[in-house]
Order: sequence, then C-alpha cells, then structure tokens
Amino acid sequence: MSSTPVWVPLAVAGVGVAGTLGATWLTRRSADRREDERWKREREAEETRWQRERDERREEWQREDAARWLTERKAVYAEFLLSLEVWRSAIMRAAVEGRTYKTLTEKTRASLYDLEQKSQSFLEILSMLAPEPTLNLAVESISTLGSWTSYVDSTVSDKAADPHADAKTDYFEQSIFNEQNLREAIRQDLGVDPPSA
Repeated sequence: MSSTPVWVPLAVAGVGVAGTLGATWLTRRSADRREDERWKREREAEETRWQRERDERREEWQREDAARWLTERKAVYAEFLLSLEVWRSAIMRAAVEGRTYKTLTEKTRASLYDLEQKSQSFLEILSMLAPEPTLNLAVESISTLGSWTSYVDSTVSDKAADPHADAKTDYFEQSIFNEQNLREAIRQDLGVDPPSA
C-alpha cells in the first residue's frame, strides 16, 4: 500500500476551505451589492414621493392663495361699488334738500364729504390690486360723483361762485354709465360671466 503524502489531504482540505471562504465572500459581496441597489432604489422612490408631495402641497397652497386673493378682490370691489351707490344716493337726497330749502345743512355736507373720503380710501386699495383699465374706470366714477357733489353744493350755497350752476347736467346718467362700465371691467378681471338676461 502506498502511502499518500500528508500534504495532499492538507492541500485538498485547504483548497476546500479556501473555496468555501471564497464562495462565502462572493455570496456576501453579491448580497451586499443587491442590498445597496435595493436601498438606492428605495431612497430614490422615497425622494420621488417626497418631491411629489412637496409639489402637490405647493400647488395646493398656490390654489388656496389664488382663491383667497380672488375672495379679497371680490370683497374690495363689492365694498367700493356699494360706497359709490351710497354716495350717489346721498347726492340725490342732498339735491332734493337743496332745491327744497335752498341750502344744505352742515350735516349733509359732512356726510357727502365722508362718503367721498370712504370711496377714495377704497380707491387706494384698488390701486394695489386692480388692473389699470379697471382702476381708471374707478377713478372716473369717483370724479363724476365728486363733480356732482360740488355742483349740488355750489347751486344751493353760492350761485355767484359758479356761473354754470344753472346749466343742465347729466351727472346721474354719467355716474350710472361709469358704474356699468366699471362693473363690466370688474367681471372681466374676476373672470365672472355677466348675468344672463
């Protein structure tokens, strides 16, 4: 029987151990690579999800801001139109008072002045949020009502101060015309369809 040298089984055992360790190392390295790729995909998916959520939140905030801005503009426009209507009604009452009593009371004059100031304060707000064509129509409306107020006051207080005090005027018609144009411009600015007939 021939004897096998001792180094052969040791070499075979060493190769077996080395092969096992090598296979383990390759398996572990492959598993680590797969784990890194999976983690990278998950991280990218998470980042994509977070970005989408941030974009959705930003869009929602923009929609809310636009809706709030529209609501605020509607409110200012409505208050401005109401102030013009109240002022016009006060001018008509003052004209009747002036024709009846040949004078205006200080209370009436103060009321007309206050209504003009209120409309002017709304005009200041409109100057920050209304487009220029709408703002120009608002200025025209205030100008017409201001001229009408001066006319009514001058015709009863001092006819000598205004040589044209007895001239026929169309302030009422002009104020209604101005308001109709202003309302149309406001509808266009707000994107509101006019009421159907």
